[in-house]
Amino acid sequence: AGYFIRSGVLPSARGLGIHRQLIRALLADARRHPRWARVLSDTSRNPASASNLSSCGFVQYEPRKPWAFPASRYWTYRLPTKRHRQP
Repeated sequence: AGYFIRSGVLPSARGLGIHRQLIRALLADARRHPRWARVLSDTSRNPASASNLSSCGFVQYEPRKPWAFPASRYWTYRLPTKRHRQP
């Protein structure tokens, strides 16, 4: 699995769709890694980030071993399987 590490958008650039563009670019890159089955992320007290992850296809899940802050929400995005990937 790949991990979507922290990202941020300057306050002056918020509302322009930059965070969603970053997420989509990460997913496009992740699709090129044939061993990855999913991409993971987490959010803590950041509803805008959670909304962007959700709108890009991430869904919430509960990991077996949580790694972030106690109030964190965990997100996963399942990548297409190798046989369903575009060449």
